[in-house]
Amino acid sequence: MFNRLSIFSFDTLKGFPKPTRSFFLCVFILIIAGSLLAVNRDNIEKSIPKYHTITPVLSYLDLYCLDTPKVVFFGSSRFVSCIKTDTFARLSDIAPSNVLNLAIGSGSFWEAKAIYRERPELYNNCSLIIIDIEPWMFNNNLIHAIYKKTYHYEPYFTIWASLKERTEPPGIAAKASLVSDFFWPVSEKRAFPDWYAVIKALTNNQNMLARLSAPTYQYKADEYRYLATSTNFKAFSMAHNNMANFEFSNYKADYLRYLIQRFERQCDHIVLLQPPVHKEYMDVIYNNPNYLSGYKQILAFIRSFENDKVSSILWETPADCGLDDSVFIDYGHFNMDGAREFTKILYNKLNVMGLIDPIKAGTDTDKFPSDENIAQLQEILKYQPANVSYRYTLGMLYAKNGQLDKAQRELQAALTLEPGSLKVLYASAIVSVNKRQYKEAILTFKRLVVIKPENNIFYYNISCLYAIQNMKSESIDWLQKAIDNGYNNWDHLKNDKDLTNIRNTPRFKALIGAIN
Repeated sequence: MFNRLSIFSFDTLKGFPKPTRSFFLCVFILIIAGSLLAVNRDNIEKSIPKYHTITPVLSYLDLYCLDTPKVVFFGSSRFVSCIKTDTFARLSDIAPSNVLNLAIGSGSFWEAKAIYRERPELYNNCSLIIIDIEPWMFNNNLIHAIYKKTYHYEPYFTIWASLKERTEPPGIAAKASLVSDFFWPVSEKRAFPDWYAVIKALTNNQNMLARLSAPTYQYKADEYRYLATSTNFKAFSMAHNNMANFEFSNYKADYLRYLIQRFERQCDHIVLLQPPVHKEYMDVIYNNPNYLSGYKQILAFIRSFENDKVSSILWETPADCGLDDSVFIDYGHFNMDGAREFTKILYNKLNVMGLIDPIKAGTDTDKFPSDENIAQLQEILKYQPANVSYRYTLGMLYAKNGQLDKAQRELQAALTLEPGSLKVLYASAIVSVNKRQYKEAILTFKRLVVIKPENNIFYYNISCLYAIQNMKSESIDWLQKAIDNGYNNWDHLKNDKDLTNIRNTPRFKALIGAIN
């Protein structure tokens, strides 16, 4: 019997159900919805909060990284754990903002490529780029540490991969799944809040960025305890997960080639670094002929890149760099004291290799934007005066050249066109600070607080600006707001020269006491 509530017309005498207009309408709606998702995929993915993934790093670069950094680290959670950027900056005698650790949890060469392609110009004239190299990054049969299942592509591949990249992993089934997921991301199994964010992103073009912080190491106590006690992250278990059924992945290796080829053209030197792991981990590899064969294949591949611009540092156990297993909290993640010591050892190694002097040398005059670059933008703006991106870029070029009045003029013009632009507002605030226009800078940061109240850096900067003006009560009020909103860079807070005027106040001492 025909059922008007069904999308099929089912006649038992004729056998198979026949599609009705309702069926074709459903198919049409699915095609339209899938097409909308595919076209808007980049904006949608950036609009959905994804903690511990690529999104916070890109958000940080977009808002805060206004100058070319001198040293950049790319890698996984192990690189996050073992590199203290503030320690490296202090040893190198450069500003902390000139050292970026862009490593992320489970990140490998593909994630580094995804971060790179969002801001490729950031690495022009960079002194040193250090890339995390680990055996698991090359294994096509990697076993997940938690779920104990083999996965052939990176954890965030289904979120950030382009359509072309989805055809690169081996296997017809994998290619078909990844390509279909691009048009209809069912494999993400999104929760309702995520789909709500998708709808808002499509209808209102709203941005729901994760809370921003500098992408650098800070383990929380619960994460620390989990890694330290979980059997999933014991040395012997991870060695088996990383090297079992080892099959060298050419498509993953191609992502490393991609990075090296581009960085060779953009920066002074590249270092491929294998941080040490727990001795037990390496013992498992060396005692298993199959694991050892795959490991040697990886080492040979890494060394094949070595030339006058590319070096490798391959530390297997902590003894290789003068440490012991006490620096680890599991098979290879470092505790805080271990991270500080390892950063010092790495710095000394790079110094012996002659790679530190170019970092300390400062910015050469030929690295400043030329008058020709500025003239080109000025010419473009004659024909596109309402282009916010070009006005922002021109303002940043003026700022880098020290022409702060002109920088301020262009940034204000950009803000007139787009009053709510976070990166233009932030750049404008920094220019005001450099001109010692502290009141104007505070007003701009307060505008940023209204737009992004969850961003604790804005509160902290306001506190610093009040402290510089010796407005102690206001400074501590805003410092407390920064902490209440998640600010936790305690080392920086305790040593920040901008807060000198409030250090001896009872309220500040009480605040530090509570932190301790």
